[in-house]
Amino acid sequence: MAFIRRIKKGTSVYLAEVENRREGGKVTVVARGMACGENLRDLQSLGQKVICGLARNARLEEACLSRIEREDIYQPAHRVKLKNTTVYAKSFDHLSGKLIAVYNPTLEALKRDKAMENPKTYDARKAKYCGCSLLYHTTDSPTEEVVRTYFQRDMVEKAYRELKSTVDLNPVRKYRLGRVKAHVKICYLAYALLSHIGHKLRPMGMSAVDALEKLQSAYMVDFASKKDGFQWSKTVTLSNEQRNILKTLNCSV
Repeated sequence: MAFIRRIKKGTSVYLAEVENRREGGKVTVVARGMACGENLRDLQSLGQKVICGLARNARLEEACLSRIEREDIYQPAHRVKLKNTTVYAKSFDHLSGKLIAVYNPTLEALKRDKAMENPKTYDARKAKYCGCSLLYHTTDSPTEEVVRTYFQRDMVEKAYRELKSTVDLNPVRKYRLGRVKAHVKICYLAYALLSHIGHKLRPMGMSAVDALEKLQSAYMVDFASKKDGFQWSKTVTLSNEQRNILKTLNCSV
């Protein structure tokens, strides 16, 4: 599966790569802000299945969302469990693919409360669609799988953010292709290690970044006696939290 971080209108670097190699993923996931008719037609011409978010407008609201009653979509049969929330989704035929209405009751409550803070600007028509979003796809996958796939794109975006901040991938101040590849490979391995640490620390409810920050004050001092040729090491006194982190990671103290 191919995930797009940035697509330009018309011909893009990604589209050119797919066209040249003809070995891209079977499905391309396009973020809401990057979906335009031109991009979708270009991808379709290259044989790429598409899952994309659509910006809501009055026409789409009238064509799709107005056809759905809240109690109709808010049913166990339409329930889709995501990583951090639960949504409800219903699919409709649209153009050469399908349009999916996604309803998030938690988001609806938050948006309605915020909108009601200022009664003068409160718009009942807009409030009707709070918590609703639209997806479009040309795949043969079930609605539940498409919804999960689209929202999983956040995992990739978060990975890029981690690489840019914690692992310091950006900027890459190297110009020879071999060095660029080596730099990216090192950063990839670092992120893989970061992900492994996060997985191991999940029972503690702690992220890998938080754990590394807490361990920054821990260090080891090496001693050596030139006279006797004797060497030994001493770890500074660790806090209980630091000890628990190292124990969970199966690291020696």
